[in-house]
Formats: sequence, C-alpha cells, structure tokens
Amino acid sequence: MIKVTLQFPILFLTGILCFQSVFAQKTSQNWTNKTDFCLSDKSGLTTIWGSGEAIPGVYFDEWLPAFFKRKLSLTESELNDSTLQWMFTGEDGGATVTITADSVKLEQRYYDSFGFNKVENRKIKAERSKRYPQYQFTAFKTALDGRTIKSISMEVNHGLGLKFFINDSLINEQTTQIDFSRHQLQLNGKSITFCGKLKVPAISDVKITLDPSEKHQEILGFGGITSPVAYNMLSAEGQEKWWDFLKEYNLLIQREYPMGQKLKEDYSNWDKLDEATPHYYGDNFPNGEVSDFGYNKKIQQMGGMVVFEFWKFPEWMVNKSESEEEDSNAVPLYDKYTAAIVDYCKTAKQKTGKAPAIVGIQNEVTQLAEVWQQMTLSLRKALDKNGFDKVKIHMHNGNSLKNGIKALKAFTADKKVWNDIDYTAANLYDHQNYFTDPDGYDNVIAQWNKTLDGQPKKPFISTEMCINAPEYQSGSYRVAFLMGELYHKNMVDLDAVSLIYCWLLINNTQPSFSVSRSLFTIDKSRNMVPEASSFQLRVFGAFSRHLSQGAQRIGVSSSDPDLLVSAYAKGNKNTVIVLNRSNEPKRIDLAALGTVDNMELVSPYRENKQVKMTDEKQVVIAPGSIVTFY
Repeated sequence: MIKVTLQFPILFLTGILCFQSVFAQKTSQNWTNKTDFCLSDKSGLTTIWGSGEAIPGVYFDEWLPAFFKRKLSLTESELNDSTLQWMFTGEDGGATVTITADSVKLEQRYYDSFGFNKVENRKIKAERSKRYPQYQFTAFKTALDGRTIKSISMEVNHGLGLKFFINDSLINEQTTQIDFSRHQLQLNGKSITFCGKLKVPAISDVKITLDPSEKHQEILGFGGITSPVAYNMLSAEGQEKWWDFLKEYNLLIQREYPMGQKLKEDYSNWDKLDEATPHYYGDNFPNGEVSDFGYNKKIQQMGGMVVFEFWKFPEWMVNKSESEEEDSNAVPLYDKYTAAIVDYCKTAKQKTGKAPAIVGIQNEVTQLAEVWQQMTLSLRKALDKNGFDKVKIHMHNGNSLKNGIKALKAFTADKKVWNDIDYTAANLYDHQNYFTDPDGYDNVIAQWNKTLDGQPKKPFISTEMCINAPEYQSGSYRVAFLMGELYHKNMVDLDAVSLIYCWLLINNTQPSFSVSRSLFTIDKSRNMVPEASSFQLRVFGAFSRHLSQGAQRIGVSSSDPDLLVSAYAKGNKNTVIVLNRSNEPKRIDLAALGTVDNMELVSPYRENKQVKMTDEKQVVIAPGSIVTFY
C-alpha cells in the first residue's frame, strides 16, 4: 500500500480554494461495488498516439450524474517512482488527482480554447501551439510520507463543491462549475501495480407524503422578457419556431421593458422599434426597451398575459426639484406618471384587444417610502377612473429580495397603500450570494415572510431571475440546477404564483452572457432560429411545462431534506416536482404521488425527456436530476 503523511498545502495556484484540516471532516456513506480495476505493467504495454508506449488506462464505463461521489477502494498498490492520475472530464474542462510516492495534487483546468495559447502571431513568433490548449486555474498540493492509503474519494456536490478525500478524511475542497461526465485512471512509470474496486453510493429510500387538504397558492403562470429587437431578428421560420417553444414551455407571460427614457410626451413611440431605448450589456448589441403590440396580441391570444412597468423615467416625467433631494432617485410627477401608464393601457387595448393584466410600481429603482406610497395611490385612482379597474398592481420589485424587504416595509406601512397592492414582487438576484451554501438564502426568505406577519396576504410574483454575477456566468448544468433550487424555494417558501426569468430572448454576441441571462438565443448559423441557450431552459421547464394557470400547490413532505419536493393539484390530476440535490440516488414510491400518468426527466443528458409510466411501483432519481410527475 502507498505510505503517506498528510501535511498542510505547499502549493496554491489561482482559484477559489478552501483548505480544511485533513481530519476535520470524515465522510460516512453506504457504498456499493460498481466494478473492479487493475493497472499493472505486468499486463503489457500499448502504443498511444503522440505518447509512445504506455500502460493501458482504465476508462470507467459510466456517465457521471450531475452530483456524485466515487471511491477507489484499494486492494493492491505499488507506485514506486510512478505517477497515478484519476481524471474527471467534461466538455469545458476537467479535474485531476495526481498521486506519486511523495505527494498528492488536485488541480482543475479549462481546455480547448485558442485563447489559452501564448502565440500572438505565428509570422512574428515561431512558436507552436499546444496540441490540446488548456489553462490550469486551481491547484492544491501536499506532501505524503508514511501513511497507508486505503481509499481515494472524489465528491462533486450541489453547492459547487469539489472535495477530495483520502481514507474518508477530507484533504481539500475547491469550488468548481465544471460539469464532469466521465472519469478514467492513467499510470505512468515502471514496476507498477494499482488494483481495487470502484465504489458508488448505494440507493437510499425516501418517503414522500402528500396532503391534498393543505392548500396554498394558485399558479398564475411563467414567462420572461422577450426583446422585441431580438424577436424581429428571427427569420420567418425562426418566429414560427419561437411560438412553438413558448407553447411547449408554457412561457406565456411577457414582462415588458417598455419605451423608457426615450418615450415621447405624446406617447407616439411606444412601439417604434427604431426608437428603442438602448439597453447595453458588454460587447453585446442593444436589447432595446420598446413594446411590440403585435407580439403581445399573439401572447394574449395563446392565453397569456402582459406585465408592464417603467424602469427609468423620461425627463419630462421627473419632478426635478424633489429628485435633487438627498437619498432620492428620479421622483416622478405623479400625474404624468399615471397618465403615461393609462395611455399604455389604452394603446394596448386598442392594438391587442386587452390592457396589460398587471402593472408594476417601477422596476429596481429605489424611491423614498412616501414616493412609492403616492405612486401606488395615484396609479390605482387613475386606472379606476379610466375604466381599467381590472388591471392589477404589483409593488415595487427591488433588485434583490433583501432590498425587497425594505420596500415591503414601505408598502405595508400604510393600510390604504397595501389595500391597493394586488401582488408582492421582488427580483431575486441575491440568491447568487448563496451558491456555495444554497440553504443560507432561507434566512433572507424568512425575513421577507416575517415582514408580512399580520398583513392581509398578497400573492407573490418572482419578477426577475437569472445569473448575472460575473463569477457564475457559465453554461454549467450545476449552475442551472442551483437556479432550480431557487425555483423550488420560490414555490414552497415564498408561495410564488409566477416565476419570470430575466430574458427569454436577447440580441447577444458574448456566449457567456446568453447562456446565463437568457433562456433562448438566436442560432445565426441555421437561418436565425431560436434555440436553448444552455441548461437553464430545461431546468426552468421542469417547473413551467406542466404547471398550468389555475393549478394549486398542495401539501407534501419528504423524509430526506436533499430530495426537494413540491406538489400541485388541478382537477383530479396532480403534478409533483422532485429535485435530487444529493450525491446518491434516491428511490420513491409512485403510489405516494396520487394521480400521475407521466414523468419528465431533466439531467445533464436529458432535456425534458418524457417517459410514459407503465407498471413501475418505484422510481430511482439520480443525483442532480429533476423529475416532474404529471
């Protein structure tokens, strides 16, 4: 066996790293044997293109789930002067454990990018690029001497954690967004023997209990912002495909980013595409703030709705004397503010047949409490006076739930104001602050709910969500799953009636932006048609696709806190959404779910894959998978 002594780390490279004492955490796990393996120079050598003669590697025959734990339990090992590598790979990069006779190292790398090459101009600098361009961005190394290694384990968890264990003791923990799909063993050297068993977590049983008598919120719908600029870039084929997508994914709420600062005082350019207020992100082309009433009409004809609110006000709408006060943003002239929203309602009704279903008290811009209160009272009065008494109002939506709590206090402070509010609302961007500790966000949610104690209950609209934190703007499935945990918390802890993603479709150039900020992007290489931008669509779809308007959330409990479950009823049919955020497969009884006929699977390998249930009595849910039963 390998003899090692564990010491403090002796090498750090760039990256996010949290080192803990190697004995600070022991892992306990029920394991099952998956396969035996053995690498040895006695088995003969093979010729590897580009590398010469080498010991054949072990390529484990499995596709790794999104979250996993794998253990190499050793029965025989003799490394001498050789090197063992346990490599985990994915489309974007990999992580490798390297063990020699005197050290162990865990490193991460991104690869296959031309930008990782150091060659600036081959004509000027005659330097060959690497055959496989890659960049090592996180590494940990520690010396080994005298301790027997009986097992090596790797864990990838839902909190973006990558953990490395020796003999079930945690050696190193890093943060990673890489989606690993395969793993292998490679040995380099002579006089080598390395044999053992690959072990995987055993299946555990989870009890789910439904309580149909426990009634919660009624679903309003799902959607996001479709940029009219981007929509009008689609080809005729692309636009036809777009409406099919919206129907398939039940994304029938269009949240308007209407003409804002460039709105004319005579309201003549609500839907003038060429006058759209530019909305810039990085190197991307403008996603203009403007309306498209033809688009909105079709949304409404499909049974959907429009949600309207201002962000920045045009200058003619601003009370400049009040706006100059300390701690004050652009305060509106209330009569002009309400007249503009009333005109939008009139124009929408004229051009689409319907006024917007809901209007909001200004997106993200913080106002003094008395300003929000007066905006609400003035708006309700103006809407009612002009025949739009059926148009609902949602409160100001802060850019985070934390800031939303401050706004909530302002709106609940005056009973008349609170009476005029139909929906509470907030954008939930602060959830990203808890990606490495997802349940830490529960404290913020608890503060929001506590602020509502004793107040007449109002339905909650989750008005805007996506990934906008620079460190997480990737197309990673694991990042998308964290958003899935947020959707679950929205439904169960915030009683959300509507989930609205930030952008449904944008005019983008930088892929890191589109994969995280928008559910769809435009495929410019295939006749300008829409396509899923990343894993974000399938995870959002796990909630949106089979929760129709009018479905009501009912009571449900899970015996395992890592199997997140929410349940809904409409008529005599149930919809149950289950997220397995653990590292082990979970088995549930289908009889506990009530009347469900189908299930739909979301994973790194399945895009809302529908599966017809036959005579199965139980279902095993893989780590990192989401299953919607309906």
